[in-house]
Amino acid sequence: MTDFPAGRCGIVAHDAGAANQILHWITAGDFSDIDITLSLHGPAQIIAERLGLLSRFDSIDDVETLIHKVDWVICGTGWATQIEKSAMCLARQYAIPVFAVLDHWVNYRPRLNYQDDDTADVDELWVVDEEARSLAAVEFPGTCIRAMPGRYLESQIADIGSPSTPEQVLFLMEPVREQWGDIHTGQSDSLKPGEFSAFEFFLTALKKTDANVGDIVIRPHPSDPPGKYDTLTECVDFRVSVNTEESLSHAISEATYVVGLNSYAMVVALAAGRKVYCALPPNAPACVLPHAGIFDLRNESFGV
Repeated sequence: MTDFPAGRCGIVAHDAGAANQILHWITAGDFSDIDITLSLHGPAQIIAERLGLLSRFDSIDDVETLIHKVDWVICGTGWATQIEKSAMCLARQYAIPVFAVLDHWVNYRPRLNYQDDDTADVDELWVVDEEARSLAAVEFPGTCIRAMPGRYLESQIADIGSPSTPEQVLFLMEPVREQWGDIHTGQSDSLKPGEFSAFEFFLTALKKTDANVGDIVIRPHPSDPPGKYDTLTECVDFRVSVNTEESLSHAISEATYVVGLNSYAMVVALAAGRKVYCALPPNAPACVLPHAGIFDLRNESFGV
């Protein structure tokens, strides 16, 4: 990689999405000539430990201390956490260049609202696909947007083999933070978390199709507490299990079909050649993933 500022680079990340992108640039050797100091928290720290990076680089927990020791920063852009936003804000106060990594295709402004003025107050926005580049250009006109290699996606695809369990369905869970009511009536008298409504809608769609479906394996989101989906394994119409042990690439390798809501893992599965379905129910918002090839179960039958 070229055209980066000279001097020591600080990397600040919390959420898994951007952390996966950033840390896989490091493991791929894209930043081999850059002096790096880490400030990783939550899921990002776990990912770095798994990749063996914590022993390779200096780490500083306190973001403000890091800012005083580096010449430029790369930050993740988790929209529901403040650590990365604080780092960007502090860096701006000390005139330190900021490079912000967009890892998804939604909530761009909340990810960069530390100035509360609807601007992307960064030197560059980094994206890893054309869909994100197009969305960012519309959302933040005039901002410098750099296309970076999608090393995380490359690494995932390289580890995904042909389906090893015939007709298995992998259901990718994620916390929705919304309640959509009964999937049939839309009424709010039996509210449940949105991800549970989505799974119920998925099962309803399965019952309407002749598709030959084997086991249904639920993969919890990294932020889900243990046991959250245990009650869903009591389903009488299909064999449902919860698997928290396997890697994402292994979980996709075993599946013929992959179902989710708005998860980045759906994009990984699509790139790996799986049939991918969005299970957001009729009374939920539209799928935010802009990628062609994802079937919407509100409009398409399962198994198409």
